[in-house]
Parts: sequence; C-alpha cells; structure tokens
Amino acid sequence: MDKARKLRRYNRKDYTQLVDFPVEIVGRDGSVQQYSFEDAVSLYHRRVASAQSRYDDGDIVAAEVRHCRRRIEQLRRSYFTRYGWAAVRLVDRHERSLSAGLKGSDASSELAGEVAAFLRRTLPATSRLDLEAYHISLLNHEAHQGVYCIRGQPQGSESLTLLLYIYRFGGERSPIREQYLAFLRILQQVQGGGQGVEALVAHHHTADCGLILTGRAGAMPEGDVLNAAERDPPAEELDDPLRAALLLMRRGNRVEALARFTRAYEVSPYRRVAYMGAIVVADQLGAHAEALMAATMAARYFPDDPMIIYHLALSRLRTGDHAAAAASLARMPQPGEPPVVLLEAILALVEGRIGVGRPLLRQLGRDTDDVAVRRSVRLLRAQIMARDLLRYVGGGGLIAAGVIGLATGWYVCGLLLPLGAFVFLGAQAAWRRQVQRLVEAPSVGGLPLANPVCLRGGRDPLENPQ
Repeated sequence: MDKARKLRRYNRKDYTQLVDFPVEIVGRDGSVQQYSFEDAVSLYHRRVASAQSRYDDGDIVAAEVRHCRRRIEQLRRSYFTRYGWAAVRLVDRHERSLSAGLKGSDASSELAGEVAAFLRRTLPATSRLDLEAYHISLLNHEAHQGVYCIRGQPQGSESLTLLLYIYRFGGERSPIREQYLAFLRILQQVQGGGQGVEALVAHHHTADCGLILTGRAGAMPEGDVLNAAERDPPAEELDDPLRAALLLMRRGNRVEALARFTRAYEVSPYRRVAYMGAIVVADQLGAHAEALMAATMAARYFPDDPMIIYHLALSRLRTGDHAAAAASLARMPQPGEPPVVLLEAILALVEGRIGVGRPLLRQLGRDTDDVAVRRSVRLLRAQIMARDLLRYVGGGGLIAAGVIGLATGWYVCGLLLPLGAFVFLGAQAAWRRQVQRLVEAPSVGGLPLANPVCLRGGRDPLENPQ
C-alpha cells in the first residue's frame, strides 16, 4: 500500500464511537480477535513502541502513533462509560490538569476508564451498586502523581479506607517509572509488617501510567488482601494469556504476543516465564523501554536469577543507561560466559574504550561456538574496521598529504591538515553514535543479544510454562 493511501486510511478513522468489551480488533493477517479491555490497551501501547521498527517512513510512523494513542483514549472512555461510576470521574478532572504540566507527555488524559477497570478487579464488591458506594477524594496532586483516598463499606464487612496512587510516566524514559517501581518495592518489602502498617493491596501499570492501591494491613476482608492481578479474571479473560502468547509466538505475531506476555506477568507476578517471554519479544521488536520494564519487575521477584540479571543488563544497555548496565553485569554469577563477555565488550565500545572492547571481541571470535554471539561479534568487528579505515586511512591520509604538500611547496595542500585532523578526531565520535544506534536497533536484523538459552544452565523460558 502506498504512503498516500495509508495516510488517508488513518484520516478516515472514527474515534468517537463507544466500543463493546471484549473488543474485536482486526489483525495484520485480516483475522478478527477478541481482546479484553486491558489486553486491547496493551496491544495499542505495543504498537506505539514498535512503530519505528515496523515502518520506514516518518509520516506513517507519526500517523500510526497518533492513531494508537487515540484508540487508547477511545477504549478508556468507552470502558468508563459502560462500567465506570460517578466517583471515579474525579480522577479525569484532576489528571487532565496534571497531564497539561507534563513536558513531552504521551500519556492519555482519559484515565478514569483505566482506574475503573483496576478498582473493579480489586475492591470487594459484588455489584455495581457496591462499587458506587465507595467515595473517592483527592489527597495530593503533584506534577506527575495524584494520591486519592477511597472509603467504602463492603456488604457484611467493616468500612474500608484505601489509598490510590496514580503515576503518569510521560515519555518512554521517564524517571517516574523508576519512582513507581521504587515505591512498589518498598511496599513489597514491608508486606506482612503487622496491623496498622500501610500494605500493598494491588498494583497495575501500562506504558503511560502506574496504579498502586494500599491499605492498612489486616483491613481487607479475608481472602481479599491479594495483588489485583492474582484474582480470578473476569469471564472475558478466562483463557490463559501465557498460553495465548506462546501460540502467537509460534504464529510469528510478536506484537500481540508481547501484549499477552505482559498481561501474563501482571496476572501472576511470580510467573517467571511470562517476564522472560516479554523481555525477549520486546527486544526482538526494538521496544526496549518495555523490555526494561519487564526485566526490572522480574528482578524484584527473582533477584538472583542469572538469566534475569543478564537481560536486565541488556535492556539497560539498549536504552543507553551504561552505568546501570555495568552494575548489573557486575552481579552476574557466571561472568565468563560468552554472552556476558559480549555485553562487556559492547559496553566498552559504546563508551569509547576500544582498547578494552577489541580484545574481548577477538577472544570471543576464537572461543565460542554460539551462533548468535558469533554473528554479533562479526557485526561489531566490521564496525571497528570501518572506524579504523576512516580514521587512519582517511584522516591519516589527508594529514600525510598535507605534510607532503607543504614540504614540496604545494602550500594549498596545507588545507588538508585541518580537514584530516577533523576526520581523524571526528571519526571516533561518529563511530560511537553508530555503535549506539546498532545497539538500540531491534535484535531481529541487528545484534541478537536477547536469547532465552544464552547462559549454560539457564532454563528455556519458552518451554514448559508454569
């Protein structure tokens, strides 16, 4: 399909209609699949994250991203209209003014639907009337975060007072994600701290927001002090998202598989295979922010797992956080394994330490039979050869020609000296940027670094799912 036709199709989309749930979405192969609200929102977020890897034209990428964000707003607005209640509307009033202060925010202002779905899965209630009995009030309203108090009395139980924290992540590398994860880690560490301690009740995150619900320990009715994601899913989500993700992987449908893997670890945070699937597929798509989110969450639950530590280091390297990547590599229990040595070599190269990275690549070229590692080594050594040719043959040749010209009286050749110096010195900086672009590229067609069986003794996360 040509560019003009694609853009016309985007312009004809109607985002004003209310949708039903489960929602029917047409896949790229023309098949129609049904998605729950959460899975549909995740699907469109994955499409935003992978737009640049799926399309070469900047205008089409922008149109795809704009379309997906408007679909997310439509889904949230529709869900609230069909299943929300009046008290939750307060969230949108405050979150719209909050989002206006976020520089470069890509977050939707239609969060009431997201909050309503989260609370419906979490709050003790058997009907919509029970939900409408909960009162919501604003406690604190900051640039990237809102804190709300929820009060209500489930049937046959004492009154409840809960706190709802809403984080707006903004852009892909927003530090608010880390604040959300840090607070979540603190709550998990104090879980079971006794009566009166603020305890985690439930949490949920998407690419643009994070939700945390807390309450006084022991206040929730028996059997209700659970992560919201651990509850039995509603009827529309009875199929195991992990099995669906594995099936989509076998069909080659990575974008939808990533959404299902993400949903699977949200439903059960101790399901290691779901984290690994999300990390590997996100890396293949070039959705490195999503891989980092999955790896960071996985590390909270499996802090000593070498496979997860490795992929956390990889996702940090992919997103340009070199210091954090080095810290993760330092924790590896198998530091001499070829994939780990390869990451150390890449980290040295992107930081300009050629004298460290080059011998490590040379060693890997001799010592490993790992196909993925050898392919990455060949790509990186070709980059180093191109850098050397440009620097020493190009820059050095121009400098030598300038010196010879001056020595023989061709003074105009003196102009070659500054040009040669510029090429010689600038080649290093340009080369480092090129290597970083190679590192940031999707692993399909780029550096195949995310490998579920890349460490000896590691379990294949795509086999024998729990």
